Amino acid sequence: MHGCNGIGFAGFVFASWLAAAPVHAQDIVVTRLDDPAPNGCTPTDCSLREAVIAANVDPAAYNEILLAAGTYQVNATPLAVTGGTHFQGAGSSQTLIRGDGVTDLITFDSVHQLDLANLALDAQGKRELFATNGNAVRLYRLRAPNPLGSIRVEPPVAGGDFSGSFSVGESEITALVASVGKADFALFDSRIAWLSVYGNGFAGYGTTDIHLYDSIIDGALSADSTSGAYLSTANRVRIERVDVLGTSGGVEIRGHPLAEAAELVVDRMRYEGNVRPMSITRMDGTLSRSAFIDNANDDLDDRAPGALEIGDTIDLRITESLFERNRGSASAGGALLMDGGGTRLAVENSTFSGNSIAVSAAALPGGARGAAIGWTSSIDGSTLLLQHVTVAAPVAVPVGLSGSALGGYEEPADFALRLYNSILRGSCSFPAGSIDFGVGNVESAGNTCGLSTDLNTVGVSGTALALGPLANHGGLTPTYLPAAGSVAIDAANAVFCLDVDQRGYPRPVGAGCDVGATETGDVIFASGFE
Repeated sequence: MHGCNGIGFAGFVFASWLAAAPVHAQDIVVTRLDDPAPNGCTPTDCSLREAVIAANVDPAAYNEILLAAGTYQVNATPLAVTGGTHFQGAGSSQTLIRGDGVTDLITFDSVHQLDLANLALDAQGKRELFATNGNAVRLYRLRAPNPLGSIRVEPPVAGGDFSGSFSVGESEITALVASVGKADFALFDSRIAWLSVYGNGFAGYGTTDIHLYDSIIDGALSADSTSGAYLSTANRVRIERVDVLGTSGGVEIRGHPLAEAAELVVDRMRYEGNVRPMSITRMDGTLSRSAFIDNANDDLDDRAPGALEIGDTIDLRITESLFERNRGSASAGGALLMDGGGTRLAVENSTFSGNSIAVSAAALPGGARGAAIGWTSSIDGSTLLLQHVTVAAPVAVPVGLSGSALGGYEEPADFALRLYNSILRGSCSFPAGSIDFGVGNVESAGNTCGLSTDLNTVGVSGTALALGPLANHGGLTPTYLPAAGSVAIDAANAVFCLDVDQRGYPRPVGAGCDVGATETGDVIFASGFE
């Protein structure tokens, strides 16, 4: 999967998975594929249902049910597991447990542990797994190919046991994966279509630590059904080396509306080809080294930016990231939209290239503003900081869109906009005086942003800016690199110069820091190493 090398996190988790398993009491070998009326499990005649009944005799024991290659049929009623159990198949492409489309496949109601490994589940449109309670529910090398199904783990009632965990590893799951109220949820080295993790303390449900690593949330798995992720918690969300590709629902991350903002870390995400943006509400943290590419939202009934929406009492830092060719349908912000009061957003060492707003949205009464970054009139008490950012507007914008770079509607008394050492190759559209402080910036080719001509360089021609093409200049994401002789080179304000650029390369190289997201020059020896 994406981002794995060596043993990696997935190998570490699997080793921990094995180490955490309780000592099993017995191996129960399933010897038949059908589902007859149970009459006892013997060494030569044992159906899967009879094996489950045998494992339930001592709920405190941890029994292993062994399934060879084949399709095991489950009819009429679910396999009701009530004790610690490990289902072990011959491989997810070889062992299949299949339902009849009338009933759920497996239910688990126990304070003990349930493991399913190396097999596939298909309930023919019903739930593949419905688990309540459970010290731990762990899926490893599992396949669930039916988009109409679901794998759901939750407490039996509000106020139930929230101490357990739910983990999914090295699996491919098209069915919905849902975790409600568990203490921990982990997804690693997997490919899934639709994920819902709910644990924000409402309605008596507990809070959840959410960890997603080395995985793909892939709309191609379920092209005709909902795909994406909904993550809601009052605790922590950590997402590392995760691709979100072609989903219909995007990714929504929400903290508790009545509690302190939850903690968020997003690192090395690739968010591409989605029809809904990533939405973040009431989370404090960082989004770094990520790429948002070709996300397009044209829905006029639910207007939103193309790539990222930030709102409502949040403190977020975006750094070393790329926003390329995203298209939104909101009244502001083709790629990135601030929408909510009390928001503090810092964007550093990042590039915005060729972002826009849908033709149909720009044509609505009042038009639209800010092809790359925008804000609405609901951001009372908010602050937007752009520091060492490069914005390159698209070649053409639709009729009705003003501000090919930045745009918004808020009055300066309610909103603080601060621009430091950034390149704006495009125009701005916002009320006069909106910029609270701006220094060290370059605007090309006009003077539309209201920047002080004493502290910034404005009206710069494209030739003088000499911004090269968006390309791989090192680092994790494509960048623009000013050519020799560019007015951006060595022209940044030293007070607001960041230590590294978008690629993680050190600043400054030469007489001073360069304006924009990247630093030109001999970066190999910039640190003094020879």
